[in-house]
Amino acid sequence: MATAYFSVKNFDKFQHYRDRNPIWIKLYNSLLEDYAFSELPDAAKGHLLCIWLLASRSGNKLPFDPVWIARKISAKSPVNLVILADSGFIVSENEPASNVLANTQPKSFEINVASKMLAQLDKPASIEREKRESREEQRESRKDSCPEPGKSSVSRPSAAALLPLNKNGTEFSIPQEVLQELVMLYPSVDVLQQVRSMRAWLISNPEKRKTKSGVMRFVNSWLAREQNGGARYQETKSKIFNPPPKNFEEAMRNLKIPED
Repeated sequence: MATAYFSVKNFDKFQHYRDRNPIWIKLYNSLLEDYAFSELPDAAKGHLLCIWLLASRSGNKLPFDPVWIARKISAKSPVNLVILADSGFIVSENEPASNVLANTQPKSFEINVASKMLAQLDKPASIEREKRESREEQRESRKDSCPEPGKSSVSRPSAAALLPLNKNGTEFSIPQEVLQELVMLYPSVDVLQQVRSMRAWLISNPEKRKTKSGVMRFVNSWLAREQNGGARYQETKSKIFNPPPKNFEEAMRNLKIPED
């Protein structure tokens, strides 16, 4: 099968080269005002500029072979010659560009090129979606850790006062004044140590992490359980264990000797 070729439209008119291999080409800034160029995908714009450089080396006659073109210009994404031809930037010989591509490449190549092009088109959208989700998570994190305007600022909480939430990558910070209030509310509990235990438990059990609105309920329930457990322990301990006598007389007094 004969090889199909294409050329860059009006290349000789704009470049003004005659029978030589130039080391550079002209690039007019009016290209930024060209509507057809602005409608091209970003990848196609870059490919077109590289094709102009390649055309200057080959006398403006290039094979209509996207794989060969991609290899020559070191393209990382598939080269779409059809869209460049339909936009009027390149001109194929004899047949329309879509027919040339269909006649010169096997079906497997068409499917491969199409799938790669779709993947490239979807990739920017997925990247933008990930960036948007990351920005939202950062805003939520700042709301948790930063005081509102007009309110007195508090010291930055330590890692022990940060509890992971059920949203990936977000944490709830317990402000210093809240920690101090919890210490007063639960006097029998080492609050800071229990907050560390909460953090360790939530890290080990991600499926049981709480929402931002429910995390303080979880904190208070945990501390209340520890407070009640500690009180019961102290009461039981005082009943079972008596302090040892200080001297012989006290020991004798503690002895219950039945009277005659």
